[in-house]
Amino acid sequence: MQVTRRTFLKGALSSAGVTALNLTSPMAHAFNSRCDSDTPYRALVGINLGGGNDGFNCFIPKDNDAFDHYSALRKNLAWEQHQVVDIELDAGQTRLGLSPELEELKWLFDQGKALPIVNVGPLMKARSGNDELENLKPIHLFSHNHQSQVTQTKTTSYISSEGWGGLSAHLLADSFNLEELTSLFETGSHTTWTNSMPKVANRIGTSLPPDMRLPNMSEELFDAFRKPSETNDSLFKEYYSELCYDAKSKYAEFSKIFDDEDDYGFDLDSNVGKQLRVVLLLLRSRESFQKPTQFFSITLGGFDTHSTQKESQGALLRDLSSQLSIFYQRLEEQGLSESVTTFTMSEFGRTLEPNGSGTDHGWGNCQWVIGGDVLGNRIIGKWPNLAAESEDLMSRGRVIPTTGVDVLHASLLNWLGVRRDDLDILFPSLGNQQTLPISVAVAKMIFVD
Repeated sequence: MQVTRRTFLKGALSSAGVTALNLTSPMAHAFNSRCDSDTPYRALVGINLGGGNDGFNCFIPKDNDAFDHYSALRKNLAWEQHQVVDIELDAGQTRLGLSPELEELKWLFDQGKALPIVNVGPLMKARSGNDELENLKPIHLFSHNHQSQVTQTKTTSYISSEGWGGLSAHLLADSFNLEELTSLFETGSHTTWTNSMPKVANRIGTSLPPDMRLPNMSEELFDAFRKPSETNDSLFKEYYSELCYDAKSKYAEFSKIFDDEDDYGFDLDSNVGKQLRVVLLLLRSRESFQKPTQFFSITLGGFDTHSTQKESQGALLRDLSSQLSIFYQRLEEQGLSESVTTFTMSEFGRTLEPNGSGTDHGWGNCQWVIGGDVLGNRIIGKWPNLAAESEDLMSRGRVIPTTGVDVLHASLLNWLGVRRDDLDILFPSLGNQQTLPISVAVAKMIFVD
């Protein structure tokens, strides 16, 4: 057989193990309908609230009895009832309000473009009334590093490096092509959910990296990589030359995205504001990537609030809410509000019972989802009973989740284009929990069908 550049690459990739999850696998077949169909562009923007955000002080019960239980448990960290920001919810929903630190998101909740996901967390199995607690707990509960991986990967039963976003991007891709940028981008620190070999996220930060050429590499030397094939005495050298030249060309093309110096209303002194601005620039240039789906990871740290929680969490949430509000307005102006869904994640919640001025590591948490396709004015999940001796609470007010975090992530991927019947292939624990019907129901409730 004649060795061509195509066959050389195919063999090289196979020998390197890159095709371990190849496109002929059952998992890949589950996603072929998305690849082959003429589907609209869609993107997920995940915001990782690093350290363990106290989600049960982001959403607060409004009914008198529920608020009294909340206030008694939260003590010095509780908001006063008059401080809680009302949000518009359909009749029959549990009455919840927003932390005053999230007030700039009120208009999104009122207009049905945002909704709370309450009491969500990693679960080994679907929760029922008579479960043994040990049968529900994920591996290494309360550990930052382990729970960051558990909540961002495909399983709760062991530590995996296969991020559900990275794995999905790989399976939704048309083909292996080393010359293409992936559909995954990180603007902050490393996150697991956007990485799964062979698909890894582009780490781009909030500003353009320096020129990729070495300082002493002249244009003439770099252009020499692009010499005709007869100057190279091996197929490998020819391929390497073309790869280097193509990388420089793609860098030049990619850098044009950052020529736009408009701040678009974001606070450039804000860490999350700078990251959201970069995501907006990439979204505005989506056609140059020729990807039907994209994933963007944003990181905001500082939520491990063992002390001075009201002050530190409050400052973070005020910053986040103001910049998210601006981000959604810019998406509307670009006609992208229905094509982009933004969601929060965090490795675990906090103890509802304070430890001085702070809290310790918990379990169940509250997240939120924002987007033009969101079916809002409702609550997803079951608000826990916060009364003393409640079956929803562990020691010190650690909340036992009622909705598995993989159910939420499966719902997001369902919206992105993954077929509902095949979500259990991507998230094996859905089948173990027998929660796939729940994930379908949740997906229907989160998004406009």
